[in-house]
Amino acid sequence: MRPDANGSSDIIGQPVGREALLNELEADFIAYAPGELVQIAHQVAASETRLDATRPQLVMQLARQGADLVRDKNLVTVLPLAEEAYGTVMMPGQQQKASPFFPGGPMIQVAYPTHDMPYHLKQMVMRGNNRHFSKATVFHELVHGHRLQLCQAARHRSHRLLF
Repeated sequence: MRPDANGSSDIIGQPVGREALLNELEADFIAYAPGELVQIAHQVAASETRLDATRPQLVMQLARQGADLVRDKNLVTVLPLAEEAYGTVMMPGQQQKASPFFPGGPMIQVAYPTHDMPYHLKQMVMRGNNRHFSKATVFHELVHGHRLQLCQAARHRSHRLLF
């Protein structure tokens, strides 16, 4: 839903009604009612987006998976130093408003809801940093992404550090 020129974010189109929705589900061989599907979706989403303190461990686990993948498939030569010489730091809530993902560089900054965030922002951060999105972001930022670029540049083209 995007706001229109008047600032309204109404859903466009005509509702088909419960009967039509049930007919569509039956035609697609889906044996659940709409309410049951919503309930299942809530359960799955709740299990995948727990508010816990394991986010830094998840990021490190994903980083190891990425390094193992490129090494096992012989895609990129990963220097041991590049694989080990980065850290993880939790990003402050205020900074997450501008960059709600996992910025990289010498350290990967983990975006995670903080206690002082309003509930809707906590939800936004959790939706944007679910396990599956996090995998792509961590792979992009770390071992075979920007982190490897920085490590290689510092080692082989140190004159470019000026830029």
